[in-house]
Amino acid sequence: MEMGEFSSFRRPLLIVLPIGFVLIIRFVEEFLAVRALGILCLLAAEPLLESAFFRYETSRLFLTVLAYFLIIAGLFWVTMPYLLRDQINWSSRTNTRWHAVHGIAALKQSNDPGLAGLAAKIDREEAYHRMHAQMWFDRLGEEPRLAVALEELRPLVEARGEHTPEFLELWEEMTSVRRSLAGATW
Repeated sequence: MEMGEFSSFRRPLLIVLPIGFVLIIRFVEEFLAVRALGILCLLAAEPLLESAFFRYETSRLFLTVLAYFLIIAGLFWVTMPYLLRDQINWSSRTNTRWHAVHGIAALKQSNDPGLAGLAAKIDREEAYHRMHAQMWFDRLGEEPRLAVALEELRPLVEARGEHTPEFLELWEEMTSVRRSLAGATW
């Protein structure tokens, strides 16, 4: 394999990489998917930077900024993978924040009817899945395995403390379709 200016490091890398691989398998037990996503971000940045190299169009700046954003996110996710979990929790804390982060509200207001229709479909699909999850919870309410699973999760809820006002707002939003048709069977 041609390594260019790093060819002098070939022999040490052939020794260090297998040792590092074994150490990672032994000591890094958590968040491997997030670490892999971080590595994918780091790898995806190289073709973006390569395509913008020696280009004079101003659009190259967009690619460069996107590549550096991927590099920074990738470095954080590889070294501190729990940050992705925290970022997801932050963005999904309220329904408004979720739509703002993912741009669904802005897309629903788009002048392009196809794009606005797609955003509305995403919104309806999300409401449907929340309703479907509630339906399964209601249906499995008496199932012993559900009770066991919820008991396993109880320490996580107790460690977190009381529900926040955002949770109550989200719960009202998630169950609004189900409550809108009293007596309906699904």
